[in-house]
Amino acid sequence: MVPGLAALVTGGSPRSTGLFYDDVYDRALYAGADSNCTGIQGVEVFLQEVVDIDAFNGGSLSHLDGGGDFNPQQIPRQKTADGCKPVYPHNFIKTNTIFEVVRQIDGKDSTGTMPVPVATLFGTNFQTLSVAQKALNAKGGGYADAVFTPNPYVAAAITYIDGAIGKITAELAAKDLTKSTLIVISAKHSQSPADYTRLPKIGHSVSHALSSYLGSGSDKVTGNNLGGGQVTDDDVAFIWLNDQSQRAAALNVLKTSTACPIVNSVTKVVPKSSALMCVDNGHAALLVSHPSLERKTVTDRVRTTQVAPTVIQALGVEPRSGASPEVWRLALPGQRLANGSQNFTRSPQHNSTNAVVNEKHQRDKSEAYKVDEHRPKFHR
Repeated sequence: MVPGLAALVTGGSPRSTGLFYDDVYDRALYAGADSNCTGIQGVEVFLQEVVDIDAFNGGSLSHLDGGGDFNPQQIPRQKTADGCKPVYPHNFIKTNTIFEVVRQIDGKDSTGTMPVPVATLFGTNFQTLSVAQKALNAKGGGYADAVFTPNPYVAAAITYIDGAIGKITAELAAKDLTKSTLIVISAKHSQSPADYTRLPKIGHSVSHALSSYLGSGSDKVTGNNLGGGQVTDDDVAFIWLNDQSQRAAALNVLKTSTACPIVNSVTKVVPKSSALMCVDNGHAALLVSHPSLERKTVTDRVRTTQVAPTVIQALGVEPRSGASPEVWRLALPGQRLANGSQNFTRSPQHNSTNAVVNEKHQRDKSEAYKVDEHRPKFHR
């Protein structure tokens, strides 16, 4: 889920990042095919696989890197003083992230062909477990019972991830980087509940109830909603009305509808909660590893938004303008090195050449927290 990933890499919530889901609507933007920004304003924006060039003209997603480029049909446009400019996913987020480029450990870029210095910061996302957990039980997905006995797909995904992390740590050891690397393993959110009887979905009840408050326009190229607002309904619903002045009337429709979920005005929780509202969904694994950290379980209540401040602190840099204001939160507790140092970027075993490269790269990375004037931010 987009806001969950943004929390990990920015330290911010949707309030500061502007990211609420992977299927949203923006009233200020134009369709990707509207190269002059002269058509209808307001368009559905996807922050998922369809933005890859593989999906051009409805093509299949056949490459691991999505084809190596963006699909211009799915990149919305913004009218600016300099013309009608595309708004790429990295422009859409309102804050900077803790890294701009992810590079592989083995001295190569993400294509595996170009030599580059070892990155100060790199990472990956294991989507396979999420997909396996959501696959139908009848097909081998999900769990066999409410105590998390994995079905075949989930068991295979866990085995794969365990092996992949093992390859990463083995490569770090082979490159003499273990002592200078802080490893953080976490999740964007949980996938609760394991017990399907506790999973009442809202379906399309909200969009059906508010159909008269939404337009019917669509982009002829992509089929995306255009100019009429949108309801994105999943476990809960995000609503963009066609006419914002009708907010009170639309709210009254939802309150009086017997089909739509009712939020308790005190607890702010939906009775018989959906997966998103399940308490367990706020409980995600969070592991932090470094050779000089004492092995223990930290019982303090923490949030995934504390991962980014922890990384910043470990690298010995400070947030600059353009970073989420929430990134100033405290780093995760109990993560100071045994010798009191918090700089994980250099190992005593590194030769002088590598040390210089790593230190230079660290200085370059600290600049990522400044607003990059060459990378325009989209202001909503």
